[in-house]
Amino acid sequence: MIVDFHVHPGSLDPATGCYFSQALRDTLLFRLIFWKLGVRRDMPPAEADRKLQAVFRAQIDGAPGVDRFVLLALDGVYDSRGVYDERRTRLVVSNDFVLDLADSDKRFVHSISVHPYRPDALDELDS
Repeated sequence: MIVDFHVHPGSLDPATGCYFSQALRDTLLFRLIFWKLGVRRDMPPAEADRKLQAVFRAQIDGAPGVDRFVLLALDGVYDSRGVYDERRTRLVVSNDFVLDLADSDKRFVHSISVHPYRPDALDELDS
């Protein structure tokens, strides 16, 4: 069995709990990656997310011989008091988003990401 242990899903739809900061969106690397994927800055958000999800699925479907894909979640930044720091958070791939994707395809294996300073860290691990 061949497993890709490093797959980064994402969504431009805030309802998924995923987040790309404006600072990240403004980087040349981000703009180049999304241009390469066919996601334009002037696309309406829903259309851009549909395109991103279609490209993601096409890449998965086009990975010859790979049996499983481990989807990586990424939590936000929290300070030592447990306060979410949006200013320092550049990217979030929510656990719920990754779990939903994993439920949608038997080839997907979920991961979770829980910042240890989150006030609800243990609850997030249990859910």
